[in-house]
Amino acid sequence: MRHLLIPAVSAITLIVLAASACSSDYNSGRDDDRDADVVASVPVDASDGEIDTLDLHATLVNAARTYEFELDGQRCLYTVAVSAEWPREIGNADLAALADTLGRAAFGRHGDMPVADAVTAFLADTAGVLPGPGKVTHDFTAPELASGHWTLTTDISRTALTPAFVTYMVTSSSYMGGAHPNTAVTPLTYDLAAGAPVTMAYLFKPGSEADVMKIISSALAERSGCRPDNFKSAGFFTDTLPAPSGMSVDKSGMIEFQYGQYEIGPYAMGIIMVPVAPADVAGLLSPEGKRMLAAYL
Repeated sequence: MRHLLIPAVSAITLIVLAASACSSDYNSGRDDDRDADVVASVPVDASDGEIDTLDLHATLVNAARTYEFELDGQRCLYTVAVSAEWPREIGNADLAALADTLGRAAFGRHGDMPVADAVTAFLADTAGVLPGPGKVTHDFTAPELASGHWTLTTDISRTALTPAFVTYMVTSSSYMGGAHPNTAVTPLTYDLAAGAPVTMAYLFKPGSEADVMKIISSALAERSGCRPDNFKSAGFFTDTLPAPSGMSVDKSGMIEFQYGQYEIGPYAMGIIMVPVAPADVAGLLSPEGKRMLAAYL
């Protein structure tokens, strides 16, 4: 039987247990800040009839801090915000490597800390950003000029959950003045049975890199209306694609290869996703990849 993914916050069984002991660390003076443990029974995709739901235990975090500083004699604001569903338990899978990978992607040098400490340190870290010392402010009454309110937002969201894997997206968006914000998305698929992040080296057989790239190039060329050896004609920077900077598996089993902003094309192209069906790369999958994607082959 096949089920649609229902986010934890809207699942039928949802219990808010308690505010975390570190809630004071998240205090930014805004009424909507919260962090709470939740437990949910979450329907999962691609069920083979043996597993209909997985027990999900996560921490929801929504926190922000705003700093006031001066730049060229003008009062400016800098807001750092974090929104996250932080996984603690998914069934009985080992999530240690998932937490490590998510932490590094979302919080950088603070990513090795427990999530409460990581968020607190991330919100407090203005080194290399502000031109001088800034003070925490709760005064939002000043006009927010486009160039005078800098922002850094980080979001961790779950985009797929199956009996075999879970996928998260870490989205970081920053605006420090200029024409537009910059956004980076770090996708992460995690093999629940093996307790391992799913990279290209994990999903595909050794020595298959060139064949995988041919399939990615063909898929992107078809979508872009050009030949696989003539991407420049469609506005890309290069005729030969580099290896993608990210990869994940979506809730329908499609393997999505990702190129970031400016990586192979101009800003207007945004983040470029190249979906490939598992059946199209079946002969290139590693034993781990075949096991994880068995429901889609």
